[in-house]
Parts: sequence; C-alpha cells; structure tokens
Amino acid sequence: MGKVLYLDTTSIKRTRASMAKVKVQVDLTKTRPKHIWIELDDEDLTIGRWQPIEYENIPLYCTYCKHQGHMLEDCNFKMRDEDFKRRKELGT
Repeated sequence: MGKVLYLDTTSIKRTRASMAKVKVQVDLTKTRPKHIWIELDDEDLTIGRWQPIEYENIPLYCTYCKHQGHMLEDCNFKMRDEDFKRRKELGT
C-alpha cells in the first residue's frame, strides 16, 4: 500500500477499535486498494477481516502529463497535443 508516515495517538494506543487513522505515502500512478486485510491472530494469518479504506486529501493527478493539480480531462498538454494532431491530419 505504501510507507507509513504517521499513526494518530488513538491508533497507537488502540483506544478506538472501530478505526485507525494512518498517514501513508501513496504512489499516485498506481491504483489504490479499497480494502486491507487486518490480521487478528499473530499465529494464524487466516483469522482476520477485510477493512475498507477511506482516503483523505488525495491530490489531483493527471495520467497524461504526470503532473499534480489537475485530472486527465482538464489537461492542457493533452488538449494541445490533440489539437496539434487534428491540425496535422487536416493539413493546416
């Protein structure tokens, strides 16, 4: 999933069993998992449950120009390249 950067105090102390808040470094070019396996037994790895993951503050990332701050459909580089290709095909 990514490198753990920070755990909040209630997650470290395990005082809030319903959730954990973890700051994780993620690769924006890769698909983020929707669930994570939580092991409930150190000896038997089959005992556990799938926990849904909620992401906060994920920056916009364009898969075309590889820049943060906008999405593919708003990419000026993509629009410029498509316009150039259209003009080339039309011979203008």
